[in-house]
Amino acid sequence: MKNTILPLVLILVLVSSCSGSKSSGKAQEIAQGVYEQSGWIFDMKQLPTGEDVAPYFVLGKLSTNTIEANVQDGSIIQMGVTANFKIEKSGSDKGNIVGVYFESTATNENDFKFPRCLSVCPVNIEIVDANGGVTLSKSTYSRSNVFQMQLEDDVLNALALEKKKIRVRIPISIQNKNTTFEWFAIDLSGYNPVLNL
Repeated sequence: MKNTILPLVLILVLVSSCSGSKSSGKAQEIAQGVYEQSGWIFDMKQLPTGEDVAPYFVLGKLSTNTIEANVQDGSIIQMGVTANFKIEKSGSDKGNIVGVYFESTATNENDFKFPRCLSVCPVNIEIVDANGGVTLSKSTYSRSNVFQMQLEDDVLNALALEKKKIRVRIPISIQNKNTTFEWFAIDLSGYNPVLNL
């Protein structure tokens, strides 16, 4: 079952961004061991005592758009994605990206989910220039497990380090129907793995 902390954190971030966050660039703690800094989420992977529970922390960026779907009862459901970068905490890889995955913001896997692919799912990435035009298209592959899509190569790592604005075309399933491919915009231009407390 999906960890319930992420949807709560995303709601807090959205409320914070809508109400106007501090422009100092300083991080604000929004949950125990979880910080928001310049629109990025730092999940430090720590127990309430401050003890590390993983050798990496997760730096996440929410997509700037969501997709919606009407359901049988007449309500509208909505989903975005978060690009999550695992950043090594210590050793020779300290500060480096050691893994990337997309995560769904949906709270109910029956509404929106990543489909289980037979081997790997294709993900297309377009780099968006300052005028909104597409300058390059790349592909990556992932292994999906309902709410997370683990990327298999370093394509997104490089784009984060280059601080690009991108669009990703991701396979999703809405209410367990046929797989569709949807575009999500993610602004990586402010990528900075250093937490400024």
